[in-house]
Parts: sequence; C-alpha cells; structure tokens
Amino acid sequence: MQLTEEQEAVIHDPLDTDLVMVIAFAGAAKTTTLRLKAAAHPKKRGLYLAYNRAAAIAARETFPPNATCKTVHALAYPRFGSRYAHKLAGNLRVGDAMRLMGLGEDWKLGREVVECVNAYICSDHDAFPRLAPAGADLSLTTERRTHVAAVAKSLWQRMAAPKDEAPMVHDGYLKLFQLSRPTLPYDFIMLDEGQDSNPTTLALFRNQAPPKIIVGDPYQSIYRYRGSVNAMDPGTASRVYHLTCSFRFGPRVADIATALVREFYGETRAIIGGGADTKIEDFRPYGPHACLCRTNAEVFAQAAIAVQGGESLAFVGGIDGYNFAQVLDAYWLFIGCTDQVRDPLVRQFRSFAEMERYAEAADDPETKRLIKVVAIYGGAIPGLIDAIRRSQAPVGETADLTLATAHKSKGQDLQRVVMADDFPDLADDDLDLQEANLAYVAVTRAVHSLRPNGMLREWLRGVRFNL
Repeated sequence: MQLTEEQEAVIHDPLDTDLVMVIAFAGAAKTTTLRLKAAAHPKKRGLYLAYNRAAAIAARETFPPNATCKTVHALAYPRFGSRYAHKLAGNLRVGDAMRLMGLGEDWKLGREVVECVNAYICSDHDAFPRLAPAGADLSLTTERRTHVAAVAKSLWQRMAAPKDEAPMVHDGYLKLFQLSRPTLPYDFIMLDEGQDSNPTTLALFRNQAPPKIIVGDPYQSIYRYRGSVNAMDPGTASRVYHLTCSFRFGPRVADIATALVREFYGETRAIIGGGADTKIEDFRPYGPHACLCRTNAEVFAQAAIAVQGGESLAFVGGIDGYNFAQVLDAYWLFIGCTDQVRDPLVRQFRSFAEMERYAEAADDPETKRLIKVVAIYGGAIPGLIDAIRRSQAPVGETADLTLATAHKSKGQDLQRVVMADDFPDLADDDLDLQEANLAYVAVTRAVHSLRPNGMLREWLRGVRFNL
C-alpha cells in the first residue's frame, strides 16, 4: 500500500502533546494508519481501544507486539464486570424495571426509568441526576422528572449490588470502572471510532496521561440513540490531522459522499476516491450483491422476497443480529400461543394488544416496527423464517444476496451495493442528521458498483448533482 502524505504525517507525529485528533473519512485506512503509528514507536507501550470485540480481535492479528488491542469493556471486566457475571444482561428491559420497582402496568413510567438509568451509565457524570432527562417529551414536569430520577437511582443501586437480582448491563460495569478513576499502564493510547464513543468512554480516555490519539469520521456518527456523542471536535485537540483519501471506492462515490457532507455540514474538504472507479448504475441485481436497509423490518422483507425467488442469503454480523426470532415470538403472541414465546421483550406482555398499548404509550419505535411486520406477514411468518434460515449460503461460499442494516454495514467493504427504499427523505426539513449520516455510511460501503435508491437520486438532483 502506497501511503499518502496525510498518513505519513500521522505516523511520524512525535507523540509530544496531550491530544492528537485524526479526522478520517470513510475508507481512508485509519486502522492501518494506527497500526503503522504503533509500529513507529516500538519502545513505547501502546493501547488501541477498538469500538467492538470483532474489531479488537482483528487488530490483534495485525498490530505490532508493543500494542495491546482491547475494547473499553474488556478493560473494565476483570475488576468490575466479573462481579456481575451471574446476572449480566444485554440490556435493561422495561418489563424488568417495572417488576423490580413495583410500577404495576405503567409502561410509560417504566420506559422513562430505563431511559434515565441508561442516560446516567452512558454519561460522564459522577452523581446520579436529580432530574430525569426530558428528551423529546417537553410535557414532562419537574415533579415527574424528579420522581423518575428517584426510582431510576434506586434501580441503579440495586443493579450495582452484586447480590441483588436486578440485572447488570455491560455499560453499567463500564460506568463503575470509569468512576473508579483508573490509571491505564500505557505510554500512549489510541481511541478509534471517536465519533461514536459515549461520554463514559470519553471521560475514561481523557483522564489518562498524555499522549492520546483519537480517531474517527464525524459523518459516521450513527449511534446517538445509544448515548454516543461525536467527539471529533477539532477545537478540543492539540494537533489535528486529516485522512481524506479513501482506498475503498472511486471518484464517483467520493463525489456523492462529498455532496452529502457539504450540504448537511458545510464540510470544505473533498473526499478523494483513491480506489477503483466505482460505478453508479441503476442495475437490476445480477450476480452476488448486497442490499443495505434502514431497518430490521426491511431486512426481513428483502429476505422474504429473496427466498421466494430461490436466492441464497448471507447476513452481515450473522442472522441472529436481525431479531427474526423476535418476529416469530411476536407472531406467537399475536395468535395467543404465549407458551411458545422465548424473547424477553415479547414475554413481558400477556397479549398482543398489551404490546400494542405499550408501543403507543412508550413511543417505542422498535416495538412499533415489530408490530408492523406481524401485521404485514401474519401467518406466513413461521414458514418464511424457516425458509430464510435454510437459504443461508454455506460458510465460505458467496451468497446471491447479502443483507444488512446501514448500522451493521459500518466498517464493511461490499462489492455491489443496492440501497433499499426505507431510508428517510434527505429533503425533509425536519430530518435528523443521524439519518444523513446513515445515507453516507451506506453509500461509502460500495467498492465495485452502487445503486442509489430513488430518494437519494431525487435529493442529488435537488442539489444539482449529476450522477
């Protein structure tokens, strides 16, 4: 790989200041650059903090021996997470909060309590808040927010007690680790995916002795709903570098990506397409290709169409990450077969009608999408899920159709990309910028060819961009 001048500048930075920031556009080989950065300082002990376990494992295979590659949760687990091994849960469920705190059937209060706990454990605050965050619900009174915070604090205290039945979540023991003010035994620390780190992680990182390096793409910030924040503010760094050349795609995809970041953010730097000249075409999918969707519901719909056409399937991150079992359990609830339900979210409801009432009262988009899928596919769901699982391509073979949400596609190189039609309209005046970022992520996965959906084509015409 021929290094760019921008990469050389990062690699040969002298590590003599508090915080170095590397703003790297999509496909700009940031992980490779960090690996070479570690190799350039063989006598220093480095720590590379990866966003997830898969990235940490991949980094261990290529980084030099002086660099330790871990997630922040892996740092926290030995001292704190191991205390809760017997009661660790993937997430804090509304139904559990209601049962543990005696909230009866007040689903709205249960959801507010869970949101308050999650907001605290992902924050950089030391003390639990006196008021629950209002969020988008501006009707919440001070009295209500005080009550929610008091219940949430009690729940958090139960979660933090190893012998209490209240489940602990992974971000919870990470919060306890951050509150302990640990000093990490490394000469320099590199934090990847800085645009999607939560304040707990950033507080842990910033509390370490210099030098520190934070790397990320501000336009791939897509996890705000999990409490993440975009930490890629150049004003917070001692020195700032940029990686603008993408090795994944060519000039035509780079031009679309540049149009997105300029229109929504006023970015002045152009993204350079240094890869093969990716085609932008309205091809009918022929041969192996990937379809990127906004929602799990659309992934299910695309999979259903594919199996009916006899296509083989693959799922980025594995099929279990798309909650098809949860769709099946929602169907069992719909027809009254509650003894068949296994999914924790669905099991907390005694009837489908109760799940519908909860979805409306708590304004839970995930549950609303689940209800919509059951309404569309009904009795065909069990057979479709069986067919989808049978249609997965054998390990090592290329599938006719690879499916992913835009979120799960992040970090992937996909040869032929089709954008599904369920992305929000970029021309909407009330568009959440996280949705613009998802479009940027989807577009910049393509290596060989990209088929934009109709919405993106129309938006590009609106900003006078010629495909």
